[in-house]
Amino acid sequence: MRPDPFTGKPAFHSGIDIAADMGTPVYAIQDGTIIYSGKKGGYGNCVIIDHYYPDVPQIPRLQTLYGHNSSLLVNVGDNVRRGQVIAYVGSTGRSNGPHLHFEVSYNKQYVNPMDYLYKLPSYLDYVAYARSKNRYTSYKP
Repeated sequence: MRPDPFTGKPAFHSGIDIAADMGTPVYAIQDGTIIYSGKKGGYGNCVIIDHYYPDVPQIPRLQTLYGHNSSLLVNVGDNVRRGQVIAYVGSTGRSNGPHLHFEVSYNKQYVNPMDYLYKLPSYLDYVAYARSKNRYTSYKP
């Protein structure tokens, strides 16, 4: 919970807000498929990426959301690579200044993005190991 910047009342905030200058590039944090690219209510111009490994079905599905962008560079169905520019920072939707709203959901449950970013290298190492050994066990963050 945090104070809503518009009402001052406590409100759930499902991600983190990263201050940035208008027009700063927004990068995909890992490979995936664009499942949403467009206006999405309070998120404004928004991109959602599905990070799914069909060859390792035991790894839970991850999705990342990037909100309040000034412009979007990807379309639904596009495959993106880690580090690819997908949008530019803006202040669209329910926003009080330029920033990136970033969310991570893991098996359809919101998780603390800071925890996930900290665990990302081990997660990607696990995917690579599982693929190389054809050993698919479950991964728990």
